[in-house]
Parts: sequence; structure tokens; C-alpha cells
Amino acid sequence: MNIIEMLRETSVNALFKPNSGFTSCFSIWVNEITKLTSAKTAKQVIDLGDNLSTIFALTRKGGRSQSELSGGGAAWEAFVCWYLNLCLLGRRTVVIKHNKKLIPNPISDAITVNYNNFSSNTESDLVAITFPGKNEYSVAREEISIVDENGIPVSLFNKNRIT
Repeated sequence: MNIIEMLRETSVNALFKPNSGFTSCFSIWVNEITKLTSAKTAKQVIDLGDNLSTIFALTRKGGRSQSELSGGGAAWEAFVCWYLNLCLLGRRTVVIKHNKKLIPNPISDAITVNYNNFSSNTESDLVAITFPGKNEYSVAREEISIVDENGIPVSLFNKNRIT
């Protein structure tokens, strides 16, 4: 698996945290998704986008409290993130629902605004990262060879985690 697909898998798996609103809703949505994509063709996957709001409404609750609205918004963001990553499989772009562990520091720094001595990161809902069209990003992770400015190989792993 290449580094892009590894990040995509990690991003999508992060959406399915135990006891999350998205996980419980998705268990209901998956039946409708399966019906609409029964043949699993590219056209069915793309057309699924036209039905996201209808599918999402299957889990709509009647209340308008702040917690219900917030939970619904978080579930919608996760649903859109899941769908975009489904459409982007095999492409150089990965969509991440804001997660400090998954967003590289340079990107986090780029979306942080400084007001005098105050830094504000509004934690954008979704972040799309497009990797350069270089071979290093499309080969299997184990085949990546990176050297520093002195020609010394750079370790890709730090305590059994990719760096």
C-alpha cells in the first residue's frame, strides 16, 4: 500500500471511532448505500453523491437543540469525508476530517491565523491534501528511499510508525 492510500485508510478509519455518532448512523446508511451501489460501478459511486442528503435524513432527529445540531453537523462532515475518499480512491488527494494526528504540521500552520499574539486555528471541517505527482508517493511504502542533503538514507519508521 502506498503512503497516499495508507493516509486515506487511516483517515476513513478515524471516522469510525467506537461510540461516535457517525458509526451509529453509518450502520443505518449502509443499507441504502448498498442498494444504490449494488453493481459497484464507478457511475453508481459517483451518482451516490446525489443521494447523500436523502441517506443522511434517514437518521435525522426531530430536535433542534445545540447538541443535536452539533452532532448532526459532525456526522454530516464525516459522511462527506467518507464519500469523497471513496471517490478519490487511487488518486493523489486524501480528505481528512480535522484531526491533529493526521494533518501534517506545515498544513496545520498554513491554516492557522495569527492576530497579534493570539494564534487561532478554527479547525476547518475537512482538509483535502493533494500529494505531488512524484513516484515516491505512488510506490509501496516499503520501497520508498529518501536521503538527506548528505546522501544518508532517512529512516521512514519511528517506533514502528511511519514518520
